[in-house]
Amino acid sequence: MLKKIGLIGGGFIGGVLAQEIAQRGLAREVGLTDPAPMPNPADSPERQEVVKKQSVSIGKTLDIAEGLPTIRHDIKLVGSKDYSALAGSELVINTAGVPRKARPDGTFPSREELLAINLKVTLEVAKGIKQYCPDAMIISIANPLDAIVFTLDKRLAPPKNKLFGMAGVLDSGRYCYFVAEAAKVSVENVNALVLGGHGDDMVPVRSSCQIAGIPVGKFLDADTLAKIEARTRKAGGEVVGLLGFGSAFVSPAWSALEMAEAVIFDKRKIIPVCAKLDGEYGVKGLFVGVPCIVGVVRGSWVEKAKVHGPGSGEARRLGRAGLGSALPFSLARSSAAWCEEGVGVLGDRGVQRCAYMGTVSSSSKARRWSVVGWVSWSNVGADGCDVRRQVFRQSVARSASRLAKLWSGRSSASTRSTFFRRACAEGCAGATGSRRSRSFASSSSANSSGASACRMCHST
Repeated sequence: MLKKIGLIGGGFIGGVLAQEIAQRGLAREVGLTDPAPMPNPADSPERQEVVKKQSVSIGKTLDIAEGLPTIRHDIKLVGSKDYSALAGSELVINTAGVPRKARPDGTFPSREELLAINLKVTLEVAKGIKQYCPDAMIISIANPLDAIVFTLDKRLAPPKNKLFGMAGVLDSGRYCYFVAEAAKVSVENVNALVLGGHGDDMVPVRSSCQIAGIPVGKFLDADTLAKIEARTRKAGGEVVGLLGFGSAFVSPAWSALEMAEAVIFDKRKIIPVCAKLDGEYGVKGLFVGVPCIVGVVRGSWVEKAKVHGPGSGEARRLGRAGLGSALPFSLARSSAAWCEEGVGVLGDRGVQRCAYMGTVSSSSKARRWSVVGWVSWSNVGADGCDVRRQVFRQSVARSASRLAKLWSGRSSASTRSTFFRRACAEGCAGATGSRRSRSFASSSSANSSGASACRMCHST
């Protein structure tokens, strides 16, 4: 159990998260924050006063708190119109942003189309986290997921283990459900893995999908599986179209809690998360959905990793000797079907280093967050790859290209305007600070009027 969990965003997902945390007893205190509604100047003064008093976050926390005696749970719930409710949080789950809504013609925007709006929201979220809980671990759900997590990383610059996004858990769950539905079996018997971005570029790894340990191909034909994989990529939009008033909220909330519980209870569970890569899979500096072991890492191995580096032979040796099978796990080729297509094969020459994203406890009283390595496979040659590995790499390459162009300033003026100019209109003061980062285009020279240009949107 954590001392406090902070939730950003009082919408449907935020409400489900607050309710589930209270029911599951994951923290002693929950802080829920949501911006106060803005009165319409055209309304009457009386109506404007009513709107000023409204607060979704305070209302939802009060509703949950009033039900605590019924479920016999004692937990403190705090709602706020500002980010002060996050103060002291050990874990923050970010849901802030505008959801996808169906257009009048029945179509709905892609996750990427939300970037222009939700980027501005994310800049404010980063300020709130930095002010009230700078050391908290962050799980982000807001869309477009990969870009939002990337933005939080650039604004907060946390250790790479302290920030990751919820994508693969939800996408894998959807894949499993569709397979179970088609095969007419229990969802408990289905295991599958989805890698890559949280969108149309996601890669359902067919060879990872098993029903009670039996390859899914024994139950469903290739055409059926292809349709299921296509539906998995569009599953979020399918829910949006059916609801008509918002996006999915229960399954994303449960997926985020799956990640949170893995850390809180030291499950050391293999979970696909949107994590920052540092050369793994040939990608550096970007957030991509990859499998990681999520849990608590104990003191000695981490201290060695700091000295020798997470990829050093000494760190791996100490890991095997110190914690045995709890650290780097090794799979024979015959047992590695789950990773065969998406990320290569583990063979005799394959060396796997595991990612631990979670708390590092040097004692029962002291807790801090750290990461000691990453899931990665050595290149075992062409015989260990197939076309799906290439699809995964292409998916990563497309995401990397888009983000690199947008954040480095090498994109066209029209592209920058589309994604950043409106979102950055009120955030330029923060973007033109003295701290330099590769996330912003170099614009140190003053313009003709003597004003500095914003490194994000290039406006002045």
